[in-house]
Amino acid sequence: MKGSNTFRWAIAIGVVAAAAAFWFWHSRSESPTAAPGVAAQAPHTAAAGRRGMRDGPLAPVQAATATTQAVPRYLSGLGTVTAANTVTVRSRVDGQLIALHFQEGQQVNAGDLLAQIDPSQFKVALAQAQGQLAKDNATLANARRDLARYQQLVKTNLVSRQELDAQQALVNETQGTIKADEANVASAQLQLDWSRITARSRDAWV
Repeated sequence: MKGSNTFRWAIAIGVVAAAAAFWFWHSRSESPTAAPGVAAQAPHTAAAGRRGMRDGPLAPVQAATATTQAVPRYLSGLGTVTAANTVTVRSRVDGQLIALHFQEGQQVNAGDLLAQIDPSQFKVALAQAQGQLAKDNATLANARRDLARYQQLVKTNLVSRQELDAQQALVNETQGTIKADEANVASAQLQLDWSRITARSRDAWV
């Protein structure tokens, strides 16, 4: 009877020992183990993380499918842009510059006003020339009336032929004076026009 109990206890202890050994082996097989490469990289990864925190947050990335497409190309650099053709704008008359009607780099067309020279003196000169022309036109009209009267009087010998010729010469002289007056008016008008400096080229930049 005593031997039977001893045998039973031995079996129970063996079963418990086997169960403990199985449990210990099973827990060891399921516990995560780091690969040598991963263990070697851990210090480097930690150092990189600390270095990234010092340099700033990491830029976010996004995965995308690779495709073929046109990509614009940009070139940045320092240089000087030189026009293929240049035109120097000069004033044809002397005077005080009173206004500029453009900004640097602005596109202009032929006839656009660029600058204005004080036109006061040119307006005065034009008015004087026009006044002289009007005066001489009145003189010519009076001389022609006298000439017509002399032509009638010479027939009745109330005026001499010499007086008629003198009146004809006066008419001719006054006509010449009027032509000179008209030229003076045109010149004064041209001077006034030149006080406006305009663009001469189409699609130009100033």
